[in-house]
Amino acid sequence: YDHTQASLFMLIYFMAGLVGAPVWAWLATRIGKDRALAVASLIFAVFYVGATLVPGGNFALTAVAMFIAGLPYAAGLFLLRAMMADAGDEVRLETGVDRTGLMFSILSATTKMGHVFALLPYAILPLVGFKALPGPEGNSEFSLLILQILFIAVPGLLLAATAWVLKGYPLTARRHDEIRAALAQRDAGHA
Repeated sequence: YDHTQASLFMLIYFMAGLVGAPVWAWLATRIGKDRALAVASLIFAVFYVGATLVPGGNFALTAVAMFIAGLPYAAGLFLLRAMMADAGDEVRLETGVDRTGLMFSILSATTKMGHVFALLPYAILPLVGFKALPGPEGNSEFSLLILQILFIAVPGLLLAATAWVLKGYPLTARRHDEIRAALAQRDAGHA
């Protein structure tokens, strides 16, 4: 695919994230934010890796694959923030101090660190002889394998690991309802 087609695929991918966002919000109200994020992460891993298996040369098929792969994209962006807000309520109940702003700044900082870590493959690829040229000319099978590992396998594994890490997440919707009720009772006593 040429540069214009690749750009269109990315546009389709990110537009699908916008289309998928309400689905994840709805699912979070049904099964909980943590479980919705775990499901989205697993689906994202499968679709992300699966999209790379679509044979090249068929623009329409690749566009559909990119759209499907992009559907879970936004889930992590807003569900993590919603979960952080719930955690902020829990901290406020436990300490009596609202640390939500601090907690969101930590989330923002870790997100920015993730963006920095995402640059590491660009430092590794020249070390294995990869050259960003169209077609396979100039690249060994080894350098192309490393490219696939860094840009397909590693993200897929990290997405699957996200779902695993969320197993047993203690701040369920029921627990958060208890926290909010306790905060309301305490705040009413201070009024």
